[in-house]
Amino acid sequence: MNTVKYATKEIFLYKMEIFGMLFLLVKKTSGQSVTLKGDSPFAVLGKPFVWTCDTTDLPGGVLGVGFKLNNSKVCDVSIYGYPPSNCSESSAGIDTRITCGCHGFNISELYLSIKSSLLEDTGMWSCDLDNYMFKSSVEHHVYYGPGSTTTLNIPERSKSVKEGSDVLLECSATCLPACQYTWYKKHRSLVNTSKLQLDKVQDGDSGEYTCQSYNLVSTNTTTIIILVLDKPKPPRDLKHVFSTQDTVCLVWRAGDDGGSSHNFHIQFLKLNKIPTKGEAPFVLDWQDVGDVIDEPVYGGPVSACVRKLEPGSTYYFRVYASNEHHTGNASVAITTSTDQKEVIPSDGLSFGSGIGVGLGLGLVLLVVGMFVGACLLQRRRQRSRANHDVTDCTVLVN
Repeated sequence: MNTVKYATKEIFLYKMEIFGMLFLLVKKTSGQSVTLKGDSPFAVLGKPFVWTCDTTDLPGGVLGVGFKLNNSKVCDVSIYGYPPSNCSESSAGIDTRITCGCHGFNISELYLSIKSSLLEDTGMWSCDLDNYMFKSSVEHHVYYGPGSTTTLNIPERSKSVKEGSDVLLECSATCLPACQYTWYKKHRSLVNTSKLQLDKVQDGDSGEYTCQSYNLVSTNTTTIIILVLDKPKPPRDLKHVFSTQDTVCLVWRAGDDGGSSHNFHIQFLKLNKIPTKGEAPFVLDWQDVGDVIDEPVYGGPVSACVRKLEPGSTYYFRVYASNEHHTGNASVAITTSTDQKEVIPSDGLSFGSGIGVGLGLGLVLLVVGMFVGACLLQRRRQRSRANHDVTDCTVLVN
């Protein structure tokens, strides 16, 4: 019984001693703490980041300070009391991106350096003593901007659209925190959303559109050119150049292309009879030749020949143009026939984009040159005869 009373008394005294020590420790360290702070309010993905743990208010002695992420130890630093002051990195963990220690021999300023921030660095960071009496925690975020990830729903950098149609432009980017968007045309702000709706586009809607994506980390832009295609204007100056027994050759000039490269189409019509007053008018059944004529690379007149026609027949011809979205109206029709002689138009248009005129002028110049040369030669001979005796060819002296 006495033994039990003695043991109970010893336990009571031991507890009192512990409570006393705790009371003295709390009294000694009242107002003391550690402070954790980062070198910026947030980290940027792939960029360095440094934590600093201020231990100025801690008592001296040998202490172990640990940097933790979500209560999991990342790196430990052992700091030694003064004099002399010193510290050492006791463990760096398995993450080679991270190092920790003291700035020089300053044991009141510990650091943890991250060479390249990752998304998994997001969370609650803390620095604390091993006995958890002193601790400081900070919630940490790793962000990233749009970079070069901004994309459009239309992959082409230039898009041709039909006049009167509706066009939806939408851009998107990968960001954290989420990106905001602004659409511009010629530096003029249009909408502050990722979508830009263009209804019933007209020629004035053609131009360069820019989407800007941004958040607190960075800004990125992407651009698209919208080209509204109008109906091409009718070809002009359609002329007949020459005909053979079953072929008619034509030449014309292109009208306005409506905003895009265009092609040409020839139509023909053969009338065997002209209706009289009492007869119903004929329905003009224009037929496409079938072949598509490309626009000349360097502009200028366009020429083409229609073959396999009936000899000695009269035809009407006209030409129309088409682009990616529209078919234009036809030109003014002309009438001609197979076996008709060549006609050189007064405006210089001819088959083969002026080749015929060029050959004709070349032949004229050649003939004129030969004539002038012959005249000069004849004159020189006459002068030579005037200075020689006709009988013995001796030179006559005046």
